[in-house]
Amino acid sequence: MSKSKLNAIIGDYSSNLIHMDFDDMSFKEVYTLCELACRHFRLEGFAIFKSSKNHYHAVFNRPVKWKTNAKVMSWIAILSGNEKCYRYVLMQLIRGEATLRLSPKGSKPAPRLVATYGKTDKGIKQYLNLRRWVKQLYKNLI
Repeated sequence: MSKSKLNAIIGDYSSNLIHMDFDDMSFKEVYTLCELACRHFRLEGFAIFKSSKNHYHAVFNRPVKWKTNAKVMSWIAILSGNEKCYRYVLMQLIRGEATLRLSPKGSKPAPRLVATYGKTDKGIKQYLNLRRWVKQLYKNLI
């Protein structure tokens, strides 16, 4: 099966791991926002993934309850001043869980890890394990 024929998009969804999607933002802006949130909410650490040019995903290490997850995502979106971050957070709040893409999407490759900060032993470890599994699945299918 060729890559162009594979239409499935696989993502990670969670109500207890904080996920953020940053569109049309620089790496520096994303890193700064994640660092501020990590320190303010004591999230232990974060990982940033580049999904395409000026598009990033972030996952935080410390598992939290959904209420805290919603608070952190909203706080980050407000600080970002980015309309696309607002929309991402609103959609996650409506769904009741946060989702990030793990697989390729159309011509975009799977998001790749570009930075970590602090601890990576809980939520980030879980996310990376799932990401590894998805990469292997795609490799076997293609």
